[in-house]
Amino acid sequence: MDSSSQYLYPSGRIAVLTTELMGKAGLERLDRTKDLSEFLSILSATYLRDLVPDLRDERGGEEAFADERSCLRNFIEELAPDPRVPEMIFLRDRYLKLKLDAKRKAGLMGTAEKGLEAAEKGLEDEKINRALEIYSELKDPIVIDLVLDKEWLEELSNLAKGENSLERIATLVRDLYSVRVKAFSKYLGKESLLEKLEFGGLCRFDELLSLELGEIDDRISSILFEELEKGKYEPYGVGVVALYVCRRIDELSSVRAIWLEKLLGVKG
Repeated sequence: MDSSSQYLYPSGRIAVLTTELMGKAGLERLDRTKDLSEFLSILSATYLRDLVPDLRDERGGEEAFADERSCLRNFIEELAPDPRVPEMIFLRDRYLKLKLDAKRKAGLMGTAEKGLEAAEKGLEDEKINRALEIYSELKDPIVIDLVLDKEWLEELSNLAKGENSLERIATLVRDLYSVRVKAFSKYLGKESLLEKLEFGGLCRFDELLSLELGEIDDRISSILFEELEKGKYEPYGVGVVALYVCRRIDELSSVRAIWLEKLLGVKG
């Protein structure tokens, strides 16, 4: 290991240990705020306080969230020995953003004067339109999530090819996705959904189908993070930092979704 890597790994761990995420309780507190002003007041007491001045209008807010994601990407790129690691992490973030864009386009989250950047790009717009086409048939917002999850999974699998550790994570995600599709197909009473969205996942997690829908999502998240946490024990690996970045991206996406609800005055 060169001297640069020897320095970056411990400095990355220090950054992780000294930045306290909001967690579920903090996000719930933000979600309970009655308006944008109260939301910003509470956010100003968190590690995202520097974003607050830009969150009073949509354009400024979107730029602030994009800048925060860029900083996180730069952080993990400095530490990851394989460039596909940050690519895999931020691929999920891109699809979380696409889901919000699709729901806005479907009229589920209201509209604003300026469209979001991702919805204006050709390839992403095609994916959104595919999701909305199936949504128009089944009339349930969860369908948008499932369709875009399949698109994400296909990209993830292609990205992971040829590297055992990355392929292991991609396979785990595929198998968990399969359970989620089965659960929501049953919930919607639409077996045809399985034909449209199945991606060849194995049945190793089918015991989760006995749980309620919300419990299934919680368990899926736990299984994914349990797999990522194994990287903590690599002496000079980036596992602990990658896990932190994943959690921080998820938290940032949740904060952005709540912010949009408060800004636009609608429930997402």
